[in-house]
Amino acid sequence: MYSLNFYLDKTYRVGTDSKVIKQHLFKKKVNQKHLNLRKTSIYLWCSMLGTKTKFRTQFRIEPLSWDIKKQRPKKAYEHYTTLNILLSRLMKKVEENIMAVQLKEMVTVEDIHEIIKQTVNDNLPKPKSQDFFSVLDIFLNEKFEDVNPNTKKKYQTFKKVLHDFKKEKGYILTFSNINEQFHKSFTRYLAEDKNLLNSTISKYWSSFSVLMNYSVKNGYTNNMEYKDFKKIKYETDVIFLEEYELEAIRTLDLSKNHGLNNVRWIFLYMCYTGQRYADIRGLTPSELQRTEDGLEWRLFQRKNNKPKMVTIPIIFEAEKILNMFINESESRNGRVLPVLSNQKMNKYIKEICKKAKITETIHQVKYRNKERVEINKPKYTFISCHSARRSFVSNSLMRGMNPETIMKITGHEDSSTMNLYKKIKSSFAMKEYRRVWSNGNENSTESNQDGGNISLK
Repeated sequence: MYSLNFYLDKTYRVGTDSKVIKQHLFKKKVNQKHLNLRKTSIYLWCSMLGTKTKFRTQFRIEPLSWDIKKQRPKKAYEHYTTLNILLSRLMKKVEENIMAVQLKEMVTVEDIHEIIKQTVNDNLPKPKSQDFFSVLDIFLNEKFEDVNPNTKKKYQTFKKVLHDFKKEKGYILTFSNINEQFHKSFTRYLAEDKNLLNSTISKYWSSFSVLMNYSVKNGYTNNMEYKDFKKIKYETDVIFLEEYELEAIRTLDLSKNHGLNNVRWIFLYMCYTGQRYADIRGLTPSELQRTEDGLEWRLFQRKNNKPKMVTIPIIFEAEKILNMFINESESRNGRVLPVLSNQKMNKYIKEICKKAKITETIHQVKYRNKERVEINKPKYTFISCHSARRSFVSNSLMRGMNPETIMKITGHEDSSTMNLYKKIKSSFAMKEYRRVWSNGNENSTESNQDGGNISLK
């Protein structure tokens, strides 16, 4: 009797030839150059007895992320799951309301249209009666069931900052007032009151998006404005230890400090294998397998609760470190390495690097909201557990290892991550060039001056 489907309004750019549009609709293929670049409204389309009527919903999406064949968001769309659930929920509600009326009386086309209009405008699923901070607690209780300590600490800090914002600024935070004004106020609070840089502010907003996705999916709110919040952009500086610096750490005399000595070897093992702190801490003897090619570490990485198996070849230097500790693993509940808490590891790693004279001044330019901040600190102050992973990737690239091979070992899934290291490889090449060509030529500067000044135009 009737059929329902979703339809995206203003899919094409203004001025697109109607023949092009008809051709695209017929073939169900879209040439991206003709697509509208802005978000447009999603309509519910009703066909009945030869008439077609569309009803505007509250949802919007970029045409590039919309599948015109399925009339649903593409799976590659960042918020595919959430939006798809909401659209399905709306469609089901419309069908239920129409069915309820049909069981009682005959309905006309006008009746069907009125039911759809009423449902779309007024009868979207009502949020559950929970305030924002109650939902935050529910979310955290579920989130903490299966996360590592660092993730748990991150969300506890996130919760505290939201409460601080509410208390210090008198902002009554509810699902209904999560809008652009809130976005600006909270960002300004993090920058000015908490004195945070954009890199950290961005992480808070990432946690907030995870919370809101959960809230929408579980019916606590229909407010989708958070998806339009402008992301805070920042550049990531990849600070890592070069091989000569790793050698300085390896040969450092720490015989009089047993604790630092252990941290030194664990940190080097991380640099040789490229794995995360949590995976290093959880290493057990059963994960180590001897093959024809040598010792391998067969690890099930867990990130975002998605297990993934990676195989890490254990080089000779790393195997020597394992042999230092593996016989005492039973006394550590089966853990091979005596890894301390992340906080203590980071503290002692900095101390070790300072003793190894890794004191080169690092200059950084950061931003706190729109304020430019210049940072000049000794290199050792930037080194932490995660620096080991960055050192592994950087040194492997500079040795000529294929990026795809590195990703298989580290477990990186996004190839764009490797782009962060391109400028490192470029700067290293320039550094090597200067080192090689100035080797044994102490008077190179004077020689250049004798030859005259080079004019760059």
